[in-house]
Amino acid sequence: LYDKVLELEPNNYAVYNNRGVLKSKLNDYKGAMCDFTKSIELNADNASAYRNRGDLKSDMKDYDGALEDYNKAIEFRPEESSYYSNRGLVKHDMKDYDGALKDYDKAIELRPEESSYYSNRSGVRSDLKDYDGALWDCNQAIMLDSDNPLYYNNRADIYLHLGKLEDALDDISKSISLDRNNAINYVTRGEIYKAKEDWLEAISDFGYALSLNGSVMEAYKYRAHCYRALSDAEQDTLKKMEYISKAEADEEKYESLNAVIEK
Repeated sequence: LYDKVLELEPNNYAVYNNRGVLKSKLNDYKGAMCDFTKSIELNADNASAYRNRGDLKSDMKDYDGALEDYNKAIEFRPEESSYYSNRGLVKHDMKDYDGALKDYDKAIELRPEESSYYSNRSGVRSDLKDYDGALWDCNQAIMLDSDNPLYYNNRADIYLHLGKLEDALDDISKSISLDRNNAINYVTRGEIYKAKEDWLEAISDFGYALSLNGSVMEAYKYRAHCYRALSDAEQDTLKKMEYISKAEADEEKYESLNAVIEK
């Protein structure tokens, strides 16, 4: 459809932009990049095309390029809250925490009813170890969208860092009830059991997480820690060696997955 329209209207910048969105969804990133760029060439103040190209560059880890495009999008449409939020995500990935916070502050100022903005700001505050601030943001996100499992998972993680383990368990149970097939939920619950030194429950959750998604590398790392703890407490030599062997296998798997990411 877009191709036919462009045959009739070869200078229609909006159609290039829309076709770029479609190509991006189809994982045709090169084609999408060309269409967004063409849309911008035809209309240099096309904020939407800059935003879409920025999103694509962000997905491709071209954070500097993404920032340039988001800056242009904001220049042309400074009232659009999502542009600040998307730029905040990039700044967070670049560990520009102050910049990310400022962008989320602006996004919330422009659209205070959007739950994801509070959730994103909560993530930055957690990375800064401002857990009280992160908790406040998470509470706001849940108040605005009480059926989002991610928000309960995130708040469970905050409670874990605050040492409020029962509150953490309540939240992760809620998250699991809303999304039973998300491996991260079970990793989080496993971390809580690990903090309670309930090694067997933690191992069970980490194992289930890996059955759902074998690439969740943190599950191997945390499960290895649990096996090491069981080994330290075990008096039976054969059982101790069994735990050590399992720990070593998980540590090796974690290192191999980590090596792939660092390449």
